[in-house]
Amino acid sequence: MSKSLIDIIFTSEKRKCALLLLKDGPLKMDSLLSSMETKRQALLPQMKVLTDNHLIYHHGDEYELTVIGEMIVDKISPLLNTVNLFDTDIDYWGSHDIDFIPPHLLERVYELGQGRVIKPSIADFYEVNTKIVETTMKSKSMRIISSFIHPDSFNKIEGFVASGVEITIIITRELYEKLRVEHYDEFKLLLENEKIRILLYPDKIGFIAFTQNAYCNFFRLLLKEGLYDNMLLFFCNPEALEWGNEFFEFYLKDSTPINEIEE
Repeated sequence: MSKSLIDIIFTSEKRKCALLLLKDGPLKMDSLLSSMETKRQALLPQMKVLTDNHLIYHHGDEYELTVIGEMIVDKISPLLNTVNLFDTDIDYWGSHDIDFIPPHLLERVYELGQGRVIKPSIADFYEVNTKIVETTMKSKSMRIISSFIHPDSFNKIEGFVASGVEITIIITRELYEKLRVEHYDEFKLLLENEKIRILLYPDKIGFIAFTQNAYCNFFRLLLKEGLYDNMLLFFCNPEALEWGNEFFEFYLKDSTPINEIEE
């Protein structure tokens, strides 16, 4: 009895890896061997299985996906990338709420790539993360969506602006009221700064904060119980930044500029 294509692809790491490598075009055997860090005698039998099942074909020493192979790899690549995304820290993802992600971006969440989770020490709990500060100081712009504010946020924002960083901040109504009542003078100074643009989002956002600069996307997510959590999730790659641009624009389109503080 012949194996199903699912078995052929997923029961061999070498076959799966070869298909994914061929997704971007034909490759010679030496390139496949180098990328997979394996030997010819170990890979050739697996390539024959893929050839016999019409997933690849070859001209001499060069291998290429068939039309069937292209169709299948185009579907399995996002699946595997999504699995890899969650597999980096499944306990973190499983315990945090991601329902806030717009459906069209949730379908492409794999574009975020490999992320990292940072748990701040007790000493750093009330400070803006060093990774955010370092990458923002090298950026020309910074974009924030937030429902809370760090005690040292005002000083950090002043430092970013002094370094030439232009900042756009989207805040929730709850945070707006907190700033208006508890931090009126600091809030007023931010609004008066021409390098800072602050907008009000009319609804709840479903997460703690999102920050993007020229290098990374940073998320602080709520626990599933709706509780705050200070762990920082971040992604630093070009595809993640494109995804983050769309994420920010989704909230920006429904936000209105704040020009003055309500009395």
